[in-house]
Amino acid sequence: MVYDAMAESYDYIFPKKEPTFRFLQQHLPKGALLDVACATGEYAIALAKDGNHVKGIDLSKPMIKRARMKAEKAGVAVDFEQGRMEDIRAYEAYDGMYCISNSLVHLPSEALIGRFFQRLYDALKRTGSLVIQMVNYDRIYRYDIRELPKIQHPKVSLERRYSLYEDKVVFHTKLTTKQDVLKDDVALYPLHSENAVKLLKHVGFKDIRLYDGFSERPYSKHESFALVITAQK
Repeated sequence: MVYDAMAESYDYIFPKKEPTFRFLQQHLPKGALLDVACATGEYAIALAKDGNHVKGIDLSKPMIKRARMKAEKAGVAVDFEQGRMEDIRAYEAYDGMYCISNSLVHLPSEALIGRFFQRLYDALKRTGSLVIQMVNYDRIYRYDIRELPKIQHPKVSLERRYSLYEDKVVFHTKLTTKQDVLKDDVALYPLHSENAVKLLKHVGFKDIRLYDGFSERPYSKHESFALVITAQK
C-alpha cells in the first residue's frame, strides 16, 4: 500500500499549508474535532495547539504511528486511532469534523459515500460543522485530465496519473525516494460537485457552500482545481 510507504515522506510531499489551516480555523467551531483520514496528523496537531480537543483516524498504521510521534514531540494531546473512515460510530460527539486531501473518494460508490455522510451527520453535535475537500472531478472529466503536476522535493518525488472511466478513476502513483521506487494503482470514485451536494442534503446537512479550494472564492465547476465544501448540521 503506497500510503504506508509514504508515511516517512508524507510531510515532504504534502506539508502543512497555512491557507488550509486558516480555512479550517475559520469554518470549524472550537471544541471537539474529528480529522477523518488524518495521515500524519499535521492539521490535527495544529488544531490541538489552537485549543481544540482533536481525534484523528486513518487506515494506515505507519501514518498513525508517525502522527503519534509528532504529537508527542509537539507536546499536545491528540487521540490518533487506526481505522476505516466508514466505521465511525459516534453520536453527537463532535463540534466539527473534516475530511480533506481527496480522501473521501476512496469510498467506491455514491451509496457508500452517502452512508458515510450519514455517519458524519450523526456524529456531529446539533450545531456542528463539516469541511470536505477533494479534487474537482467536474474539471478532470471536462478537460480529460490524465496527469497531475509532479511533486518534487530534494528527498522525494511523487508522480500522479489518472485513467478515467465512467464510474471509476484509477489513480497511478510513482513514489521515488533515495532508497526506492514504489508504484501503486488505487481506484477512486469520481464524485462530482452536484452529486456531493445532493448526498449531503439527503442526510440532512444544510447551509452547504462550495469553494475554490481552501480560499473564500466561490467554486468554479470547470476551472477550480480543488473543491471544498462546508456544511452545517
